[in-house]
Amino acid sequence: MLSFRPNVEIGLGDDLTTVAANFEFVYWIPIRRTAWNIYAGGGPALNVYRFDRGRNDDTNTEPGFNVLIGLQHYRGVFAEFKLGLIDSPEIKFGLGFSF
Repeated sequence: MLSFRPNVEIGLGDDLTTVAANFEFVYWIPIRRTAWNIYAGGGPALNVYRFDRGRNDDTNTEPGFNVLIGLQHYRGVFAEFKLGLIDSPEIKFGLGFSF
């Protein structure tokens, strides 16, 4: 089954804050006799990077694309791995809850 899975991610680092709006589609692969499902997909992203450099603060907005694979429990808990293309962060690993 194919579904639209929009999401927002926030990343905090040393003098850098990243906010990503992702517009992803995923294909669900059920695992028999278990409460877990695998999903894989991808989609475009809008990435906002804010650099904290004292007086020289800077903000950049860049397009990107994500390719992902994940595992989700039927109650909403999930883990996923993303590879970023274009100007998205190269590698992301996330844990979360979907409702």
